[in-house]
Amino acid sequence: MKLVLLAGLAVPAALAAQVCPPAPPAEFAPSVADSGRLYHGAVSLDGRELWFFKKVGSDPHAENYRLFRSILGGQGWGATQQMTIGAEASDLYPAFTSDGRRLVFSSYRRAPGDTLAHPSASLWVADREGSGFGEPNPIGAVASPGYYFSQVGTRPDGSLYYRRTSPDWKVTESWLSAQDGITWAAPVPDTLVNRWMGWRADSLLVWGGERSPDGNAIVLEIAERDPVTRRPRQTDIWVSVRRNEVWEEPRRLGPSVNDPAVTDNFAFFSPDGCTLIWTRDFSRFMAASWTAAIHDVTTVGR
Repeated sequence: MKLVLLAGLAVPAALAAQVCPPAPPAEFAPSVADSGRLYHGAVSLDGRELWFFKKVGSDPHAENYRLFRSILGGQGWGATQQMTIGAEASDLYPAFTSDGRRLVFSSYRRAPGDTLAHPSASLWVADREGSGFGEPNPIGAVASPGYYFSQVGTRPDGSLYYRRTSPDWKVTESWLSAQDGITWAAPVPDTLVNRWMGWRADSLLVWGGERSPDGNAIVLEIAERDPVTRRPRQTDIWVSVRRNEVWEEPRRLGPSVNDPAVTDNFAFFSPDGCTLIWTRDFSRFMAASWTAAIHDVTTVGR
């Protein structure tokens, strides 16, 4: 299989096992850094586009976000561009479909059946048109008016995964929807991820997680609780690995991923599964070889 190396990412002709390239630079796409405003992202199938969402406006309590893009060129990742899909709206959590032709995202634009005074963040999909995407459509099979949809992504088999938070914000669970033609089927709980929700609740807060592309690990966002106030401290990235068909308890990833002084979260993978990318302190993207990142937790004490 021929591989094209793009700024530390290997872009295969198809998603399959391959030899990964050298580790990428620790800071990924430094041109898009923005203090305290940067959230989850996704890399296009060809490795040339980084999409992400940021908080905009001056009100820290407003749910006001926009999608942005950076394009990889000869001099590295380019300047940030705000991207409007259909009409300008508060849009979040972009994710490319497994064929790279569509973009799934969460949005506060009002979906059919949502009669709340303030629309909830539901799931939408748009087809590629030229250098951007066309008019979006709501994904009806997964609709749950009043619920907040987040951490959106797609798996190599075309299935859609996401987190869904109840209207009272008391319950967050991970869900999967299998690909069904040009849309997706009704959701089912992602039991592999949800099993860790509430784990060691006296000392930890598990925000959620997602499966690695190869299916052999679950990447989790976990915060330790203050022993006195029980409030969560900064979030770190942990991992549960499958060994001999048994899922081991999560362990915190090492210093190649986590900085103990700040929050590391919003993890996602490069299209080939070789690179783990995440957000540091809501201000910049970081990256590490996935193989190197899990090396310590899979070898120490073995």
